[in-house]
Amino acid sequence: MEIYCRTDQTCICYLCAATEHKSHDTVTPDVERTERQAQLLTSFNDSKEKIQSKEKTLTKVTVTISQLKSSADKEIQEYEKTFTSLLRSIESLRSQVTEVVRDHEQREVKRAEELKKRLEKEIEELKRRNTELVELSQTDDDIHFLQKFPSVQACSESEDTANTAINVHFFLEDLRENLSNLQKCLKEVSCWKFVNISKSETSAPEVKRMRKVEEEAHSSGVPTWDWFSKKSSPVVGKDKVTIEVVGLEKTFHSGRRFFEDLIKKMNDSRIDIHQGVFDSQSSNLALLFCPIVSRIGTDIKVALKKIPNNKKVILVVMHHTLNPGHIVAESARFVEQKNVVGTVDLLFHENLGLLECQLNKQSLEKVFFFCKDHCMK
Repeated sequence: MEIYCRTDQTCICYLCAATEHKSHDTVTPDVERTERQAQLLTSFNDSKEKIQSKEKTLTKVTVTISQLKSSADKEIQEYEKTFTSLLRSIESLRSQVTEVVRDHEQREVKRAEELKKRLEKEIEELKRRNTELVELSQTDDDIHFLQKFPSVQACSESEDTANTAINVHFFLEDLRENLSNLQKCLKEVSCWKFVNISKSETSAPEVKRMRKVEEEAHSSGVPTWDWFSKKSSPVVGKDKVTIEVVGLEKTFHSGRRFFEDLIKKMNDSRIDIHQGVFDSQSSNLALLFCPIVSRIGTDIKVALKKIPNNKKVILVVMHHTLNPGHIVAESARFVEQKNVVGTVDLLFHENLGLLECQLNKQSLEKVFFFCKDHCMK
């Protein structure tokens, strides 16, 4: 075996080289080894790079797992504080309601006991006078009858007890109604859609997006993790976009929640935004929250007075309700100012915050496109 046949890729002897492999491409083994050695080195380097890339990806995944666990623990701690506070509030309300009912009971029972004693005394007195009437009616002495009759008659015509009403229900019907409303609110909270959505509607698009990233990475030859990072990270060197927020103080944290959702949505689209302090002289876009407390047209007019006419503004009109299906007419019909680039409506409640409803989702999308359009300009 002193000759290598490149045509058949096998080692052969001189006899075979002169017969079966006569017209084939043949070289000595050392020449072929030299070329194959270079290929081997290339393959080794490629394998080494792949190992390093996968080890780097493994490190990132390990860090991500740790961050996910830490983030989840932190979120649970925050939620635990919230629910603990809610439970304390409900327990306090329970104690207060019990105390109010017991106070009402003691007060009315005391009045009833006093009335009972008074009635028993009056009944005893009436029985005594009735006996006198019977005795007087049976007397044979006319003079005694005429002398005694006026006093007996006066006593028998004495006034009855003035007030015998006992307030059994007092405000308890109102209390039942209030507690019924509270129960309905808690039932709505227990049916919040985000719990189920997080397992279906939210996770499904994310999985779909990851699969699309993997397909793009595979077709491009770029490692999946690097491709995903490239697709997910904000544009390098892009300045932060500032949006000035006005009117958060009267939205019971609902406005803050909406703005945080907007920031997340903008960041997912590789637009880095943050909240800025309102400056009437700056060219930044303003996000104006307007909770409706009286008449919608009047409230919008008052809110817009905070923004100068030369400053671009998005108006977020907030309607107070417990009903996620509450229908509102578009508030844009009350807006005449040309500096208002967009008007949306939100549904919120001081206890529930932003309601999980289609209107709020659509409004978030609209504000997102308003802001994105402003950033592009």
